[in-house]
Amino acid sequence: MTTNKDIFKLAGPIVLGNISQMALGLIDTAMVGQVGAKHLAASSLVLALLGIPFVLGIGITTAIGPLVAEANGAEDSKKVGKIAWLGFLLTLLLSTFIVTGTEFASEIVFSMDQDQEVAQLAHPFFRLINFSLLPMLLFLALKQFADGLEFTKFAMALSIGSIPLNAGLNWIFIYGNWGVEPMGLTGAGLGTLITRIIILICMMAFVLRHPKFAPYRTYFFTSLNDRKISLSILKIGVPAGIQYVVEVAAFSLSGIMAGWISAEAQAAHQIALSLASTTYMISIGLAVAGGIKVAEALGRKDATDLRNINKKVILMSLWWGGLCAFFFIGFQNLLPQWFTGDSQVIKTASMLLVWAAIFQIGDSVQANAAGLMRGRQEMKFPTYFVIFAYWVITIPLCYYLGFSQHLGIQGIWIGLSLGLTLAALGLTWKTFNFRKSIEP
Repeated sequence: MTTNKDIFKLAGPIVLGNISQMALGLIDTAMVGQVGAKHLAASSLVLALLGIPFVLGIGITTAIGPLVAEANGAEDSKKVGKIAWLGFLLTLLLSTFIVTGTEFASEIVFSMDQDQEVAQLAHPFFRLINFSLLPMLLFLALKQFADGLEFTKFAMALSIGSIPLNAGLNWIFIYGNWGVEPMGLTGAGLGTLITRIIILICMMAFVLRHPKFAPYRTYFFTSLNDRKISLSILKIGVPAGIQYVVEVAAFSLSGIMAGWISAEAQAAHQIALSLASTTYMISIGLAVAGGIKVAEALGRKDATDLRNINKKVILMSLWWGGLCAFFFIGFQNLLPQWFTGDSQVIKTASMLLVWAAIFQIGDSVQANAAGLMRGRQEMKFPTYFVIFAYWVITIPLCYYLGFSQHLGIQGIWIGLSLGLTLAALGLTWKTFNFRKSIEP
């Protein structure tokens, strides 16, 4: 029977890897910000534009871990190897399609009514970050393979190691050191591209050389025509990508709405959302671990342990969400001061952190419920329900409260809190009502 310790042992390295990737983004932002406000604005524009194609690609990779874990639970090494190889190939195919499409669309930065200098700075950065999506998504595909087998520490080490590597490359290329001409924002893009290529090469070497993967490597390069496995990856990966896109797009639109109110409201919104996104990384790590454990139980046809894992992970997510809520309320006046000295922005952000605290529980629970269902390959209900919760309820409610009821930025965050709570309730209900075919 799976214990809390088993789940924490698996989740820990995944969580640390997630936090490292978020820290990488924060360091990039800080170093670019030292060059100038327009460089920072151009960076923000590009990351917003590429966020949706990136999370769509991530969706495909998230199918690999649960399918590998299920096959591993059934002690089917041949199937594990096939899933890993076909998952990597499908990720390569989709990533190439995404990168090619967005490369052709790179001129969009000149058509968004942006400051001309910002657009000029954004264009080369857009192209470099876009090309870096390919190695990053391939790295995530290999990481999912390793995670599904519970070999999590090497990918975690690479994620942590990428922080000083990327910072060092930024120092060389952004500011112009070691004989290199200062490149500003373009240097940050080049540093990110090189970093992502290096961690992909290291991860490939680990998978292709380490003895742990020897039982599965036999089936690499020989599984090009297994339609059943390919379809099973797509049946999980495509809906997962849609779920991510729906969520990212909803929060992006809430940020646009905040900008309709005032620049101060938008800044406060970004501060509160940045803090909430940081705590969310813990929830995502727990969700991945929970999904892998559920998939292992599915492979063993162990419905009793599957229910046990569901219960433990949902309780952990409630505990984590509650802890974050207390943290945000307890430090609501202090936390915004880390981001700005503007008194009005600090005041507004402090108020928003109360609503961020309220939706911490809902956000944590819905992320983990979705992860548990992904582990047992139930995608239809969570996909439709997430679309309903975010785009039928949350976004209209944000607009209604924020503008029709004149509650401003607070109304937008009330809408987000209620929408996430609805998503948590619906997904949790479905989590404990799984397919009869799993029953012993």
